[in-house]
Amino acid sequence: MAPLAQQEMQNFDSKAVLKCTISTECALYNLPQDPEILFKQWNSKPPVFIRHVFPVLKVVPLTLTNKDTGIIQKNALDFINLLNSSKSFSVQNWFIGNFFYKPFEINSLISKEVLKKTPCKLNVRNPDQVISILCSRNEKNCYMGISLVENNLSTWAGGVLKYKRSENQISRSELKLLEAIDTFNIDVSTFKNALDLGAAPGGWSRILSEKGIKVTTIDTGELKSELINSPNIRYLKITTQQHLRTNKESFDIICCDMKMDAVKASKLILNYSKYLKTNGLVIMTLKLPKKVSLTNTILKDSLNILSQGYIIKHVKCLFYNRNELTLILSKVSPQLDPNFKSAV
Repeated sequence: MAPLAQQEMQNFDSKAVLKCTISTECALYNLPQDPEILFKQWNSKPPVFIRHVFPVLKVVPLTLTNKDTGIIQKNALDFINLLNSSKSFSVQNWFIGNFFYKPFEINSLISKEVLKKTPCKLNVRNPDQVISILCSRNEKNCYMGISLVENNLSTWAGGVLKYKRSENQISRSELKLLEAIDTFNIDVSTFKNALDLGAAPGGWSRILSEKGIKVTTIDTGELKSELINSPNIRYLKITTQQHLRTNKESFDIICCDMKMDAVKASKLILNYSKYLKTNGLVIMTLKLPKKVSLTNTILKDSLNILSQGYIIKHVKCLFYNRNELTLILSKVSPQLDPNFKSAV
């Protein structure tokens, strides 16, 4: 999705200049305007494919030896006076390539010094501001910056939220649902029942059921045997079309991670809008062609279809997405104009 992120950057600022590609998913840009202008644009219209950003205030050459820890610490502390003393902070660092030292070593060194020299409070999980440190072995550089976390587009280093593999994990797709829940701050404790379309082998159903939600699982494929026996899962081995013809139940949350053309998936989910409760949500993925550009109408057509029955709350290419996007939808309130079109 990196080419799409680069196209998106050019759309936001046509004068942005690509200085270098640090990795397949990371690039350095020169902006002719104050980044704050771009941040304001993104607050009103968040980018879809750009996952994480930070303003680079300093580029420090690396030796690729253990001396780098001291070099990074010294240079990072040179501009900690830019931190807002009334706001909490965190140090986020990530490495591209292998180094003799680990990210947590850098994090610990700098955090301790900031706590000594400023009144800022450390808040790793939910900071107000972030010291960002990106080390690239190929470039032999360390890129540093300070910014408000709200301007970084993601609260995690590099936009990557890492999960420990669960002993009960069924499939990698579970990580997509977990990331969506965490990224968009979805309080699943408010949901009592869910519908999981195209669920086999059952990763999403497992996550929802373990959160205490009763899940109706639809798929002609085989569900894992341990899920079939779960008291929270009702497995219907039928097609979605068969379910649409017979269903009389409404749901707090409808999920769909089916391997289906984006437009077809959107039409299917639109047909299910009448079965979503008023305060319910849809979490779905849209599969995109391997070769797609921002001029392609697939995404626009899909969103136009969905907006006929839903408010489109979020559209984002998350870290665990591949050639796909994650969408969060809510039901159009009866009080809204029936011709309401959500702006994305």
